[in-house]
Amino acid sequence: MRIIKQMFILAAISAVLVSCTEEFEVNVNAADTQIVVEANLNNKEPITVTLSSSVNFKDDNEFPPVVGATIVITDNLGNNETLKETSKGKYVGSTVIGIAGRSYTLNIKSNDKIINSECTISNEVNFDKLTVKVSSGGGGGGSGGGEGTQHGIIV
Repeated sequence: MRIIKQMFILAAISAVLVSCTEEFEVNVNAADTQIVVEANLNNKEPITVTLSSSVNFKDDNEFPPVVGATIVITDNLGNNETLKETSKGKYVGSTVIGIAGRSYTLNIKSNDKIINSECTISNEVNFDKLTVKVSSGGGGGGSGGGEGTQHGIIV
């Protein structure tokens, strides 16, 4: 009797596990092409923007550049500049440099697509003290143990 009860429980668990699966397919290649924007604005050099097009999931990771776009950056004081395309998909400014406390608007027009983005550059944070702590040993270095070095930064 006990064996029959155990077999019944095992059959019930097996039925639950098998019946709880359902296969479905996700179409990851159905997305429309989008413009990918990579912009860099800092206080050291003029803005650079790289435009490329997205690709489907199963395609090679070669992202075609977006050429012929019009890109304008404007700050909250009214200064603006139209970026120049220096190579396929790469646009560079010459006068607008990021300044802490200012807000910037990036306007991109490519064919029938318009992209706008806004950001504010935060004020710098000064450190009172910066200490780097280095310690050795302790079995670092992943599986298998061995010597390891740890670096810690204390602000």
